[in-house]
Amino acid sequence: MCLSYNFVICGLISFTFANNCYPPSVNEVTSTNSTCQNDSDCVHGVCTIDNVCLCRLEDGYNLDENGLCTLNVNECNCLHQDIIPCSNCTDYDPSENNGNYMCHCEYWETNNNNQCVDNDECIADSSGNNFCGDESLHTCTNEIFALNKKFYSCECADDYSWPGPYKGPCTHVCDPNPCVDKNSQCVVENSNILCKCKSGYSGDPCADINECNDSEEKCGVSANCTNTPGSYSCFCPSGLEGDPYEECKDSNGISLTSNSLVLLATLVSFMCFL
Repeated sequence: MCLSYNFVICGLISFTFANNCYPPSVNEVTSTNSTCQNDSDCVHGVCTIDNVCLCRLEDGYNLDENGLCTLNVNECNCLHQDIIPCSNCTDYDPSENNGNYMCHCEYWETNNNNQCVDNDECIADSSGNNFCGDESLHTCTNEIFALNKKFYSCECADDYSWPGPYKGPCTHVCDPNPCVDKNSQCVVENSNILCKCKSGYSGDPCADINECNDSEEKCGVSANCTNTPGSYSCFCPSGLEGDPYEECKDSNGISLTSNSLVLLATLVSFMCFL
């Protein structure tokens, strides 16, 4: 018996039946030893105008030894990568299942129309994030290794680190804050992680600085200073108004500067002398 793949290729018969498969360039197989009157005579095939059975291999059936389309093509046994697009495959009888075979993809792949397609973890979403986190903070490399292992690597920007494969995005080395003192903050200087007091604090441990005791005037003219944790505030005393960080004045627009107070004292003394 000789079968024909759109033309007679007797030399491939032993290969084809040995693997219950077919060459990747072949889509249809016709019989040379069977006759038919209609499609039902071919079971799962088509009766051609030459009254021979034609099997469409993509439908999941090959010719059996009687020249009929009843032999299930086991796509999972095919030796051609373009026919078996996955390493973990389950074959089905096309008459009993919606599909000839099913690809069971690896955890790093997506089943796209029964083809296992690699998930590129480096592709950013609409927010600019991928598996390494913010795309602006790293260089992501999508890699496929042998032995069915898949990885992606993240080369983080300066002052950022990556916990490791599948453990999270690039994060700043100061996140979470490694500093114990609540009044300190984490900073990176020359690749060294340091704990420094926050603004308004100094010492070890970090203590509040009383800015109101500073020799440099913190507040405006005629304003009073009040120390607050890590900072200070300025206010105009009773009877004065204005911006306490610039100048406080009375209702006549006069500020109580030291010169004004000297002038007022002189005027009072003069009135008393009279």
